[in-house]
Amino acid sequence: LGKTTANCQELGEEPSQNPQSRLFVPIFQRQAETYHGGFIRIYQSEPEEKSATQKTQLGYDLILVVDSTLSMGEYFQPTLRVLQSFLEIVQDLMQTEVAKPFNIGLLFYRDRKLWQNCDIGYLTHWAQPLTPNTDEVFVALDVAKATECDSEDFPEAVFDGLYRAITDTHWNSSHFKTILLIGDAPPNFDKNPMNFSVSSIQELADEKSIRFLTIKIGPKNDKDFEDFEALALQREPQLTGQFSRVANENIRQFETDLMDALTTEWELFNKTLELSVNPEP
Repeated sequence: LGKTTANCQELGEEPSQNPQSRLFVPIFQRQAETYHGGFIRIYQSEPEEKSATQKTQLGYDLILVVDSTLSMGEYFQPTLRVLQSFLEIVQDLMQTEVAKPFNIGLLFYRDRKLWQNCDIGYLTHWAQPLTPNTDEVFVALDVAKATECDSEDFPEAVFDGLYRAITDTHWNSSHFKTILLIGDAPPNFDKNPMNFSVSSIQELADEKSIRFLTIKIGPKNDKDFEDFEALALQREPQLTGQFSRVANENIRQFETDLMDALTTEWELFNKTLELSVNPEP
């Protein structure tokens, strides 16, 4: 009607670096006296010859989905150090065996509801979509900034970040696919216009055979880790991932757990490749 009200809220943003997304359509449904909104993304299918080539290549796709609210800023550089060390290990291994395509991406998430005078910047943001150029991800992490203020409540847009990572990414169909989730707050169920849940996110991941590695940072008596744990572990056996809890500000444990998750997953990937080439009787 050409009017706005104080109750209007921004629900999301158009992906800024996603060549696969051609159209982003807002959808609204009236419930009682309010409207609930969401989005439908329209994609352009890949040429058949490209898809056929990808099916013959075995590789590894990894997306990092990282909380970038105020309390998480101190974990960006440790994450960068671990990624660099992990890549060195992978490169050393590839010198003695057949090289495998390796792609990595980085997505940040924050929250919807803000303090009155706090600009949190974005709900989700692609710092670097999936790419074979790992240096681009390193640069994105090196210059990443956390929010300068906190949102009004503790839960964050965990589900929104995972949803965007799953649906925006052009996953290679024959690749081993992993999402690494790092955060210190549980998912937001109240400010959740798309009605995401652990099970709905898992269903999306099941369709693409994506495994979750989740690291939940929190106090020693943390009671808000269940959803992070369930995302990774309550899956079919072939898609069961890894989960770990890290005490606040225990950077050494964080780096150890992160490296362990990455290297264990890489070993599992290689074991999967061996079985696909030489299946056990």
